[in-house]
Formats: sequence, C-alpha cells, structure tokens
Amino acid sequence: MTEHAQDPEHPAGEPPPYAGGSLPGPAQGPAPQDLAATLGDHAHALLGVLLDSEGTFDAGVHPSAHFTALLQRIVELRGVLDALAPAAQTAIAEATRREEREAHATAEGDHDQRAMRSTDRGADQAAAREVSMVTRQSPARAVWSLSAAQRLVRSLPSIHEAVAVGGIGAEAALRVASAVRVLDEDGRAQVDQALAARLPYLDAASTRQWEDEAAAAVEAADPEGAARRHLIARRRRHLRVHRRQDGMASVTLHLPAVDGALIGKRFALEAERRRASGDRTGHGALMADLASTVLLGGPVAVPSVMPSSETETETEMGPEVETGPEAGPEAETAPEPVSAPEPVSAADPEPAAVEDSAPGSEPPPEGTESTTEAEDETAAPGAGPSGSPPRVTLEIGVLITERTLLAPESGDVAHLEGYGAVPAEAVREQIRRALDPPPPGESDPFGLAGASVRTVFRRLFTHPTTGELIAADSRARAFPAGMRRFLTWRDTTCRGPFCDAPIRHMDHVLPYAEGGATSLDDGQGGCAYCNLGRAEQTRSVARAEDGLPGHRVSWRSRNGVTRVTGPRALTPPVQAPPPPGPD
Repeated sequence: MTEHAQDPEHPAGEPPPYAGGSLPGPAQGPAPQDLAATLGDHAHALLGVLLDSEGTFDAGVHPSAHFTALLQRIVELRGVLDALAPAAQTAIAEATRREEREAHATAEGDHDQRAMRSTDRGADQAAAREVSMVTRQSPARAVWSLSAAQRLVRSLPSIHEAVAVGGIGAEAALRVASAVRVLDEDGRAQVDQALAARLPYLDAASTRQWEDEAAAAVEAADPEGAARRHLIARRRRHLRVHRRQDGMASVTLHLPAVDGALIGKRFALEAERRRASGDRTGHGALMADLASTVLLGGPVAVPSVMPSSETETETEMGPEVETGPEAGPEAETAPEPVSAPEPVSAADPEPAAVEDSAPGSEPPPEGTESTTEAEDETAAPGAGPSGSPPRVTLEIGVLITERTLLAPESGDVAHLEGYGAVPAEAVREQIRRALDPPPPGESDPFGLAGASVRTVFRRLFTHPTTGELIAADSRARAFPAGMRRFLTWRDTTCRGPFCDAPIRHMDHVLPYAEGGATSLDDGQGGCAYCNLGRAEQTRSVARAEDGLPGHRVSWRSRNGVTRVTGPRALTPPVQAPPPPGPD
C-alpha cells in the first residue's frame, strides 16, 4: 500500500482504511438508484469545490505536504469508485441478459438452447454498447473491459477488493482478469489466492509487472494448458495502424514471439551494418525506413536471420520492442467477447477463427466492398528488381484544400482516408511529387504505368460553418462507388459513438427497410460491429434534431443514454454570427 503523508486524521505509516479483510458494509446494500443519487450528491459537492476553489490550491500559503495528503485522499476515493465500476458493469450485463431472456420467452414461448445463446449474445453486445456510451470508451475497449470486469467481480474477489483499498490499480486489475480468461473457475480461484499473497511485495509494481505476475500464476494453475493458450493467442495475430501526433503513425504486428524477435533482429542487423558503413541516421529510424521500404516494395538488401538455439546477447538482438499505449487492450484486434469462446483442443493444429464481435475486426460480409480501397498491382510494370518484393501501387484518399496545398500559411490541416487529420506539411510534398512526372533521367516512382496512376483531383465542397464535407463531383466514378468513397472521405472513421475503427460498411441512418433513402444525407460510414449489431445494441439511431448544422446522428442506448456523432471538420468551423439584438 502507498504510505500516507502525515496529517491529523491520517498519521504517517498507517494503511488506508479497510486494508485487508472483507470490505465492510451492510448486509443489504442500498438500491442502485439510491447509490447513484448519493454519488451524484457527492460529485455535485466536489464540483462546487472545484468551481469555487479560491485559496484551496494556493501554493503560496499551504505546504506541499497538505497537497500530497489531498491527492492521496483523491486516489483513495478513485480506488473505491474503480472497484464499484466493475460491479456496476457486471450488473448491467446480467440484468440485460435477464431482460432479454424474459422478453424472448414471452414473445417466442421457446426455451431452445441455440435460440437462448443467440439471445445472450445480443444482450452482451447491448450491455457493451451501454458501457461504451456511459464511459466514453470505444466499443472495442468496452467489450474487453466488460468481459474483464465480469471475471474480476465473479472470479477474483481478492484482486477486486485490492482495487478498492489501493493495493492494485484499476487497469492492472483488468489486465489480470483478462489473463485468467483461459482458466476454469478453480484455476481462477488459485490465481486469485496466489496474487493476493503477493500483494505486499507488489506495492510499487507497474501494470507490466502485474501482467507478468498474472502470467506466471496462470502457468502454475494450468501448466498443461500452455499449448492450448498459445493456439488461442495465435488466432489473434494482426496488424494495426495507430495514429500518432504530428502527422506520424505506428504500425504494430501482433505475431508469435519467435517471428517477432526474428523480424526485429533482421532489421536491427541491417541498421547496424548501415551505421557501420557511415550512415548517421539513428538506429530506430533506419529500422523504420527499412521496414517501410520492404513493405512498400522497394529494393533493399536485408540479411537473413534464422532461429538459433544459442543464447543471444541483448546487443545482438537489437533494441527491445517498445511497449506503450498500442500494446493495450484497444490495440488488440480481437478483444474478448463478453461470452467466452469455446475451449480449443491443444491437438488441433489449425484452430478455427474465433468468432469475434470486436469493432473493426470482422471481415465484411459476402458482396460487401471494403471502403478503404487498395489496388494491388504487383504484376504491373514497375515491379521491384529481382530478389526484392514486387512494387505495390496503393491508392489512399487525401483531403486538402487548395489554399493549404498552395499556401502553407493558411493553417488548414489535411485528412487521410481512414486515418484522420495530419499536418498539411506531412502530405503537401508527396502530393506535389505525385502530380508531376519525374525529371529527365530519374525513375518514375509509380513504374512504367506512372502516367495512368497519377493523383486524380476530385472537387470537394465543405459546409460554410461546420467545415464538414457535404458534396462531391462523381465525374471520376459511377455514382454508387463515388457515394461510398464520398462517405468514407466525409466520415473518416466509423460514426459509432467513441468508435475509431476503419470504415467497412455503408449504413443507412434510417434503415432502408423503413423507407431510408440511399443518399448522402441518409448515409454514414460504419465498422462491422457498429453496423451489424446496431439493432440489438441501441434503442434508436436517427438524424439529430438539435438545431445544430451539419450531418449529426443521435445514438440512443437501450437504457436511454444518448450520444450525438458527426463528421470531422475538414476546415476550421466558422462561428455563426449572433442574431441581431433589438434596436
């Protein structure tokens, strides 16, 4: 536990209240609406303190120890709330299942097990959507956190209690709960006891350390299941592109450990060779440049690396793969569904793909065209030299105003299809180079077919006050394809609340079966999760009638939580002038 600074009510060295034993409380707790009212009263009182805090945070009057004590009380309070939140999420999921089962039994008069499982899956998705809209988490994160919260509350009581008393952070507790998903209830109880005994030794442990402790405890609880767990983990291999600041991006590969280590060493050796030859570019930058060149089809001599049974030194292996936000649960292409998947036999060498309801992780249904278009022309002229990967020509939409392209001082940002806003400088030179043929004597970066794959300008129009894209010429394409491309440009990513998954489907705001038009006004881009599960997850999705300009869509959850989404502004919104006052 964290040691407390000395103050009259909490002497130094004393543990926080209720450190150990069972959490106190009445035999019959308050009703959820009463607890919600109590928490609301406290939140209102604290908000009043914040808004009228003159003198409270006067660093020129109060000693730093007083502010430390205040911060500790805040952290203690947050720990209790962090423990209450998984309990509330679990109750949402259980109550939603009960309500759906009762409604299904009343409507169908049927208790068929297959139908019941389908009903439960729909209820789980609805509960995850509820959590997403209340907590402002992406749907992917909400699916993962709800599933982990249920295991934390039901199977890991000691870890759950430790969250409340400050023995472990909320994020670390959820990671522990995620780690035990492969165990049965007996195994989870064993892990809970083992980690509870380790609490005094893990007072200052990071989230990464807690993950390592949980992995060791899982291994001890089920040593024979390691092969099965690895097979399950292999199913979730994926590639992700993460937006970063200042027009940059991170590309992560989730692969088996040996493959990942070999990839890292392969590029590390080539980067070291180039630095030894006099290249002063940083080691990490060289590795990134080499990877980019290889993936995009350029020629590069990269040494082969084979697995070795010999122990490698840290220097020989190159820098350790950096872990950060992209390594978190949102970066996983397959956050665990609320309903746990069926166990997989370790003897099955090619397990079937996990049925996954994570946003952006489902393939489009048959006949659905992906809206992020990539034209693979690996067989076209301009392929890379012999021995290197063939050159690949890719098309990606870049939205940029003519003043930004020609006048850098205009201040507008550019937008990449499926990515979002980037500084104009990040794309301006690439666009200019793409528009002009190469100088005499220089090779065409697009190969022999360069003249036919030059950037095609499409005229775009933005709303005069919101800056949203509102119209486009379709002269470059047939109307349906042009409409899909327009909606992808306008919405950039999925229009579901708090969802940043890539657009894979075109969705009617007012369903087509209910008279919705296939039009730009009734269309929006969505990921598979938000589009296909919208009927089960929400009470309604409709155009917002709030009087604000732009293409605004209101999403209302089953329990009445409402969020309004809109396209990202491509140009700075213009504030409408106030109405004229009386003369």
